Amino acid sequence: MNLNNIDYWGVLLSFISACLISYLSVPPIVTLAKAKMLCALPNGRTSHQGAVPTLGGIAIFAGFIISALLFSSYIVFPPLPFITAGCLIIFFSGLKDDIFINKEFNPKYRQYIVDILDNYEKNMSIQ
Repeated sequence: MNLNNIDYWGVLLSFISACLISYLSVPPIVTLAKAKMLCALPNGRTSHQGAVPTLGGIAIFAGFIISALLFSSYIVFPPLPFITAGCLIIFFSGLKDDIFINKEFNPKYRQYIVDILDNYEKNMSIQ
């Protein structure tokens, strides 16, 4: 990677927008999670005392993906569509795990799917 071609203002704007989007979206997501009872309850394996909303990752994901797509260029950074697709796969499968407590689909399989996307992007083949 050539550090001379980095758009530092774009990186700074991307970081600031990701933080702002995440910060502004947490309160409505927490309110929704509490209203729909999508909270992790304390048990023997947890350290929290009360119910904790499980959907906080949505705010972080939204901040990351929106700022990455706004301030990145496919021409400058060709793997962007594949990284976005991998992030969406992991995000939606994690969201499914948060909403429906179901262990039919092992979490490692979604990682395999993302690895296949990554290898496809790199034009690699298994021989």
